[in-house]
Amino acid sequence: MKSFFRKNQLQLIWSSVLLLVFLFLISLLIDILQKNSQVVQLHERVEKETKFVFQGNLLDSLLKENDYAMITIGHRGCSSCEQLMISEPTRIEAIAKLFFDRSFHKNNQLLAMALYHTANPQSFIIDKNYEIIGMVTGYEDWEQKVWNIIEGQNPGDQISGSLPDYPHNLEMITHSLHATIHLLNNEPDKAYQAIHRSRARGRYPYSSYLLYVLHSDLGISDSVEFYRNESHRLIDDGIKTIIFEGILSSLKNVQ
Repeated sequence: MKSFFRKNQLQLIWSSVLLLVFLFLISLLIDILQKNSQVVQLHERVEKETKFVFQGNLLDSLLKENDYAMITIGHRGCSSCEQLMISEPTRIEAIAKLFFDRSFHKNNQLLAMALYHTANPQSFIIDKNYEIIGMVTGYEDWEQKVWNIIEGQNPGDQISGSLPDYPHNLEMITHSLHATIHLLNNEPDKAYQAIHRSRARGRYPYSSYLLYVLHSDLGISDSVEFYRNESHRLIDDGIKTIIFEGILSSLKNVQ
């Protein structure tokens, strides 16, 4: 009799153990499937967001319902770029985040040149007045840095290179951004005025290049040659970032 009860007890114990193992494996399988689903969703999001194209009316739509826009420039395959791309702010409200792969479209390359893009990822904070109020480089502590910019505590990271003092850098690239928007909206007169406002705060290859493009469209040969040479000179003077290779390639094609 004792042997019978002991046998039943062992069977009950083993059944319980097998049930627990089974439940554990089911739980593990569900967790793996959920993680795989999340990975697929993140991959799909990265695929989608690396194909955004900068358009002339983009800021209008971004700032219509948000107080700030955060435009990030980077490139596909950059792990920090992808981390920042899928990271959502937890304390900053009313900010629109958008990522642009600089090599995906010629408009994105224009944007990167206008904003003097020199690192990956590089984010520019824009307010409702369409002014760039700060810049953040990299992924680490990005939200705290953006928060400090919005609160007016710190304009963020500085733009590298042989450029004017930092506050003027932001004004310079703000007007270059405006000029690019006008150019994409087929408003050459407004683009011309904006790029000259940018040049009043500092000169870099993009402003010279944009004037080269505008004067080429107008057929002013003397000015075309001047701004083409100035673009080359500014790059040769030490502003040699990969983003300005597009300028060199464009100028080379007309020599």
